Amino acid sequence: MSTVPRLRVFLCHSSTDKPVVRDLFKLLSSENWIDPWLDEKSLRPGHDWKFEIEKAIDVADVVIVFLSRSSISKEGFIQKEIRYVLDKSDEKPVGTIYIIPIRVEECEIPKRFAQLQWLDVSIDNIDWLSKLLDSLKLRAEHLGVPLDQFDDENNELQSELRKVQRALEIKEIELRAVLAQAHEITNTDTLTWLPNRRKIMVDMQEEVVRAKRYNTSLSIIRLDLDDYNRIRETHGRIIGDGLLGEVAARMRELIRHPNTIGRLEGEEFLVVLPACNISDAIKLAENLCTRVRTNPIRIGELAIPVSTSVGVVEFMQDQESWEELLLRVDQATQKAKRNGGDRWATHDN
Repeated sequence: MSTVPRLRVFLCHSSTDKPVVRDLFKLLSSENWIDPWLDEKSLRPGHDWKFEIEKAIDVADVVIVFLSRSSISKEGFIQKEIRYVLDKSDEKPVGTIYIIPIRVEECEIPKRFAQLQWLDVSIDNIDWLSKLLDSLKLRAEHLGVPLDQFDDENNELQSELRKVQRALEIKEIELRAVLAQAHEITNTDTLTWLPNRRKIMVDMQEEVVRAKRYNTSLSIIRLDLDDYNRIRETHGRIIGDGLLGEVAARMRELIRHPNTIGRLEGEEFLVVLPACNISDAIKLAENLCTRVRTNPIRIGELAIPVSTSVGVVEFMQDQESWEELLLRVDQATQKAKRNGGDRWATHDN
């Protein structure tokens, strides 16, 4: 058995990012100088998975951290895992290539990672795989890991076949990344970076079907910015667009998976809350109103006070369709507006 060292690479990710992580694991596994660690491939029945993950991080030469809206905002073990990786990074000499962040979808880069050169899986950067391998090679060379490791039985032809196979795998993964990014663009509002009307409506319809099938709670919230048209007419389209983006960022801070917020159109937003009853939905509506109105939004030299009219309703099992649910939340929002805005309201049946 060969005792030649290999570069140990730990893949730190959220469960929702599995597809791109699996592709990268497959590619890294084809490099005979890399020893990648992925939970679903490396953990065995009976393992203490928390212990095994921390042990794998302890011995890793490089940690690839996959950044997405889920991994940076989802509560749970992923946050503990990321903190553990950052703590281990603090023990490394300055300049060590230890953490390599990879952004797999449009999201804000956390401050601790923003200081590192990160890779972006996007249409404008389909060569991210080549750049990743270049960084891994630099780390391997620093550690004395030989990059050309072949068994005696392998000949030159096998080596060439291996290179061709590796090149095809890279192209396949790059194509998948492009297709995934195209799908993301199709479903994303480019002004607020929230799901667009098409996507949030599909999400709501799917959750209605799920609530019916499993007889679970479902609530939705609609938010309209108060006086948006007046603000836009007064300050212009650019200021109006910037205002929408800032408001969306504030609201996004309160929305956690599996809840989803999307932009319907104009100044209208929709929040879908699976497994959420009306009481919990009202609490979130109150928090959203407060979060938006707290402190004027600054755009350039302007400080614009903003408030919202919010409608909140719970899906009525066996009594309504998704269209009727949407109509009720629209009526609740109009009720909040008639009562002066900057408040939430429910729909009286």
